[in-house]
Amino acid sequence: SFAPMIGMFAFMGMMFVTFAFTFLTMKDDNRSITYVLLNLYQALFLTDSDGAESISGMDIGHQQTLDFGAEMYTGGGNSWLLTATTACMLFATSSFSLVLLNLTIGMYTKFYEMQEPLARLGFQQCRARISVMFMLRPALPASFLAKIGAAGYTASAARWAVSILALPFFLLSLLVVFVLEPAYHAYDAHDHMHTSILAGFCLSISLLILQSALLISNSDLDQRHRFLWVSYRSDYSDNLYINQDVELTQLKSELRDAERRQSAEINRQSQEIARLSKDVKDLSQQLKKAHDLLQSADRDRSCIPQ
Repeated sequence: SFAPMIGMFAFMGMMFVTFAFTFLTMKDDNRSITYVLLNLYQALFLTDSDGAESISGMDIGHQQTLDFGAEMYTGGGNSWLLTATTACMLFATSSFSLVLLNLTIGMYTKFYEMQEPLARLGFQQCRARISVMFMLRPALPASFLAKIGAAGYTASAARWAVSILALPFFLLSLLVVFVLEPAYHAYDAHDHMHTSILAGFCLSISLLILQSALLISNSDLDQRHRFLWVSYRSDYSDNLYINQDVELTQLKSELRDAERRQSAEINRQSQEIARLSKDVKDLSQQLKKAHDLLQSADRDRSCIPQ
């Protein structure tokens, strides 16, 4: 992730050097170069106001005088110099904190989004590479096995020859357990830790040598160059996971669009149903009024004398 950012880091370094020479030119006589560079770093990269006030006239409220009894930057008592350093510091901090640092964060975020789909593939490749390396590595150093093979030993004879090397350590562990342990017990009946550690150490070495001897094969002795042939698809693309992620994102976007369209259609149908219900209600009221009028007219006719 550092390679794509080299240009940005180089530009930030150039800007820092430019501001560094600017403030070194206007520093107080009793301040060292290291003092100016450290406070400038704190002001630009850490947005520390104390660092900015220590090398410029930013302390217009004389807070340092109230806290320490003296100003960290005086500018030789020149008001123009104090104003110039204040303007330069405002421009420098604004350029770094608002522009360069935010651009750096944005570039890192974009690069992370590009590499995130390939992270699983990279992890699997790294794990496979390490696993193959450990599986194909011989149990003993290759130079030692090459010397055994050059001496004319077969795999079986080499196993016996290496196993003999474990015999001294095994005998030493027996010597510690059956000879040194009783003698040490007679000297100190409460402490058995030292002899136990020594016996366990010798026995462990003998077992490790025996295990390595049993793993010797003919392929470790003849010094032939063997290769692990790996087949893979010729049409495979490293952007496969990225394409899948793009397709998944597109599918999610289409699903959201379909949900919005369905929601809008449901709202439209609900409004249409509400309008039809209102029309039916109005029509029902009109029919009721017409029915009442007809009934009143019938009653009026029935009341007229024949």
